[in-house]
Amino acid sequence: MPNPDAVVDGIALGPDGNLWFADLDGMVGRITPAGVADEFPVRSPGPPESVPRGIAAGPDGNLWYTDFGGPAGVGRVTTDSPAPSSGNLLRNASFEDGLPAAAPAPFPVPGWALMPNATVVTYAGFGIPAPPGAGNQFMWGVLNDTQSALIQQVDVAAQAAGIDAGRGEVTLSALLGGFDAQDDDAFVVATFLSATDLPLGATAVGPVSAADRGNVTALLARSIVAGVPAGTQAIRVEARMVRVAGVRNDGLVDDVNLTLDVAAAPGPGPGPGPGPGPGTVPPPAAASTAAPRERGWTSPPRSRRGPGSCAISAGPRATTARSPGSPSPS
Repeated sequence: MPNPDAVVDGIALGPDGNLWFADLDGMVGRITPAGVADEFPVRSPGPPESVPRGIAAGPDGNLWYTDFGGPAGVGRVTTDSPAPSSGNLLRNASFEDGLPAAAPAPFPVPGWALMPNATVVTYAGFGIPAPPGAGNQFMWGVLNDTQSALIQQVDVAAQAAGIDAGRGEVTLSALLGGFDAQDDDAFVVATFLSATDLPLGATAVGPVSAADRGNVTALLARSIVAGVPAGTQAIRVEARMVRVAGVRNDGLVDDVNLTLDVAAAPGPGPGPGPGPGPGTVPPPAAASTAAPRERGWTSPPRSRRGPGSCAISAGPRATTARSPGSPSPS
C-alpha cells in the first residue's frame, strides 16, 4: 500500500473497473486491474479528521463511503469513467464487463448497483443461444430471492431546458426472458426524478411471459418510447427479475438501453405576408378542429402477486444520502 499506516475497511468494484477501498487513516484508495495501488486523502471541513469506513458502488456511477470523522456524514468519490453523453446513456448496458459466475453466486457488475443477488452468467454456460446482436453475458436472478435488481441512475440535468419545454423523449429497451415453462420473469423501469429525487413519472418494458417465449428458455426484445416530464433532472433505471415459482429466481435480462432525444427548439415563424389588395376583405379564419396532443409517459407494471412473489410497486422510489460539503476526492 502507498500508505504504510493504511487500515482497509471495505472494498468495492467501481464503474471504471478498478477496486476502491476505504482507509481509516483518512484516505480512499484505488487498485487497478494491473495491481497498481494509489490513495487519495479525504478532505474534511474541520477537525476532527475524516475517517472513511465502508465503501460501495452507487447507481449513479460514483463510489460512496461513510465518514466517522468530523463532521460525520457520507462522502462521494467520482472516477475517471465518464458516463455516456449520447446514444445509450447506461454504463455496461450489456453486462460484458464483470466476471461471470462459475456457480450461482453474485459478483460485482461495473456500472450497476445490485440488489441483492443478481449474477452475471454466459449464454454458453447457461446452455442457450445468444439473441441476435447480444454479447456473451447476461444477468440472471439466481438463488431463491423473490426479487433481484440492478440499478443505475443517469444525470440528464444538462438537457433540462429542452425537457422542461416538453421536447424530451426517451426510448427504453431490453432483452427480457425466463426459464423453460416457469413464469419467473423480468422487466425494466425508468423513473424520471426531480432535482430532489422525487419521482415525476415512469415508463417500463416487460415482463415477458412463458407463453410469450413459447415455454422455452429465451430472451425477447421489448421497447417503448415515452415523453419525459418537465422538471426531470435524472433517470433511474431498474432491471428487476421476479421469482414466481420454483426455488430459483430465473428472470433473465440483457442489453438494457436508454436513449434520450431532445428535439431542437422551434425557430421563428414566417413574417407577415402582403396585406389584402384595395377593396378586398380578408376571409375569416377557419376554426381549428384538430384535437390537442398530449405528451405523456407510460406507468410501470401495477403491483402484482403470484405464488412466492411479493408486490412490485408501481413507482419505485429511493433516496440518496447526501452530506452538504461532503469531500469528493478526484
